[in-house]
Amino acid sequence: VTHAYFVHGTLVGDDPFGLIPALRRIHPDMSPDTEYKIREKIKKGYEHLTRDTGNYLEEYVDLFRLATGVKTQCKTFTWSSANHHLARLEGALSLIQTLYDDLPDIPVSRVLLVGHSHGGQVFALFSHLINQTHLGQSLWDTLIKWDKCSPFDKRKSNKLKKFSYD
Repeated sequence: VTHAYFVHGTLVGDDPFGLIPALRRIHPDMSPDTEYKIREKIKKGYEHLTRDTGNYLEEYVDLFRLATGVKTQCKTFTWSSANHHLARLEGALSLIQTLYDDLPDIPVSRVLLVGHSHGGQVFALFSHLINQTHLGQSLWDTLIKWDKCSPFDKRKSNKLKKFSYD
C-alpha cells in the first residue's frame, strides 16, 4: 500500500446540514476562500465535539503512518457528510478529483480506502463511477445533466481505473 485515505462517516464532515448551498443561494458572490474557511470551521467544530466517533483524526492517521512506515502516504478525506444520497455521490466525485490530483501517472501498488459508516457508501459509488458500470454510467449521465460535474470529470476517472483499491 503506497497511499491510504481515511474517510469519516455521516454528520462529522464539513457541511452535514447543507449550510453551504443555502449560503451560496443567499450570497451568490461568496468567494471560494470564504466557503473553504466556513467548511474548515465546521469540520474542526465537529472534530472537537465528536473526537474519533465516526471520524478519523489526524492523530489516528499519524499512528497509522508510524505503524506502516514512511513509504505510505496517508491523508484524511473530507466530504460534506450530509445524510442523503446526493451528498454521498458528490463525495464520490470529490474523491475522484482528490485521487486524480494525488496519484501519480504510473500506477502505484495499492491504494487503501478506510471508511466509517457512509464513508463506505462513498467508496461504493466511487467504484461504480470509475469502472463505469451500468449504474455508474447512469450516475455520470445524471450528474452531467444536472451540472454537478462535467464530461472532463468523467474522463478523469479513466486514470483511476488502473490502480488497485482495498
